[in-house]
Amino acid sequence: MCTKVVYSPVNGNVITTNKIKDDVFGSNTLGEGFGIIPKDGKFVAPIAGEVTLCEGHAFSIKSNDNVEVLVHIGIETVSIKPEDKAQIFKYSCKVGDKVNIKDHIGEVDIEKIKQLGFDITTPVIVLKNPEKSRSIMIEHIGESLAGDSILSIE
Repeated sequence: MCTKVVYSPVNGNVITTNKIKDDVFGSNTLGEGFGIIPKDGKFVAPIAGEVTLCEGHAFSIKSNDNVEVLVHIGIETVSIKPEDKAQIFKYSCKVGDKVNIKDHIGEVDIEKIKQLGFDITTPVIVLKNPEKSRSIMIEHIGESLAGDSILSIE
């Protein structure tokens, strides 16, 4: 059995998903993972693979062994006005790009998100795969740096 590691996409404080104040992410509806409260807005790839989503408030990467990780920057940030999104979220990648662990993904204006009244807690979710059962274990809770090992998948 192969172990895959998911790394922190940003400097911050890692929390368990049950502490995320959102019904979908807090209840693991989309999959299991962790939350991180960013200290800054410099985001990196949490896994190696192909970018499958890279717009507005979220990005996701799918590994060549079919593990897909979604990074949803903030809670309810989907409702940020389009003109604000363009100034807040600046990605250096696009869908179809290949990335390695810790590659720069983009810059996010975390302070602006807070000023607009949104929770900056960022769910990092290993999306469910109905074809494959996985065991996910969080290895680290608390302060972490972008690129630190956070959870393992078996």
